Amino acid sequence: MEKIFPRAFRLLFAEPAGKNVCRLSIRKGGSKIAALCLLVFCAVPAFSQSDTSQFVIPRKIFVGDVAELNFNFRSSFELFEEDPAVLEKELPLSSLPFSSDSEEFTLHSLILKRNGQLYTAVFKFTPWTPGSIRIPVFDLLSVMGKKSAVPLEIVTQPVDVQSILAEVSEAELKSCAGPLLLPGTIYLVWGMLFLFVALLALSIVIVIQREKLSLFLKNLSLSSAYARNSRRAQRELKRLENKSEKFNAEEFALLFQKIMRKYLSERLGFPFETITSSSIVLTVGEAFGGFLEDARLEAVEELEGAFRRADYIRFAGKNELLSEEERKNLIQIARSLIMSFEKPNTGAKDA
Repeated sequence: MEKIFPRAFRLLFAEPAGKNVCRLSIRKGGSKIAALCLLVFCAVPAFSQSDTSQFVIPRKIFVGDVAELNFNFRSSFELFEEDPAVLEKELPLSSLPFSSDSEEFTLHSLILKRNGQLYTAVFKFTPWTPGSIRIPVFDLLSVMGKKSAVPLEIVTQPVDVQSILAEVSEAELKSCAGPLLLPGTIYLVWGMLFLFVALLALSIVIVIQREKLSLFLKNLSLSSAYARNSRRAQRELKRLENKSEKFNAEEFALLFQKIMRKYLSERLGFPFETITSSSIVLTVGEAFGGFLEDARLEAVEELEGAFRRADYIRFAGKNELLSEEERKNLIQIARSLIMSFEKPNTGAKDA
């Protein structure tokens, strides 16, 4: 109190030089009376109810809502004297003279904020009963752990809590009626259920047989690729046969070899573009793992012979002629080999 009203203490109490004991110093006239009146006022709370105000958020509170009560007041006490830079402080609920969890409400937190001499106590609470509830009166200094002969009582006004039943009718609180079923709905439901079970069973089969399914899809993809390669080679041979007269013997032999080398490379997965004509039979045998049935072996040998003839025409250095009959024979040899490769092999596994 001496810190708050130092002038009053100086007027009533004098401290002689060199002594630590206070004694009453009787002053003259009105100074003593004024100081005494000031100390009398110190015996009352530090603020009056006219200096306070409060508001709640939200303005309309229902049972079970989390609300805030903001209680504003002015005080000459320095409540943040330990750390003047602090603008707000959360106070311990255990220091309150009442229970923070009662049948009327549950107090979640109490925060004290400062703005100059204006303070705001923020109560965050949840009401549990409708009607008027009020936070009990308490000494703020005691809650903050401060000792003072003058209490700083926080006296809040009652807060009105409403019930949800006052806002809505009983019919609105009832559960919704079940949906109305249209004609045929039950069949649609059963159909969707059957489809779901079928998809679930299919998924289980796919998971269990995933290796076999993967192999099947791989073989299907390879078969499709082989079929496209075969059709392309057949079309190019047909085009070469129809336009045979436009090419001389060397050009015809070169195109014939290109078509068949490309077919064999994509069909067997070996680089036949760089393989010599004399290695055709050996390379095809390696691609098939050394197992070739007689019909395929005979077709490969005929193709190697056709490649040797084409090489002779290309590199002999003479103007070799290639008759129309011989050209048709070369194309027929190529077609026979393609047909023998594309039909199912009963003697051994395919490449």
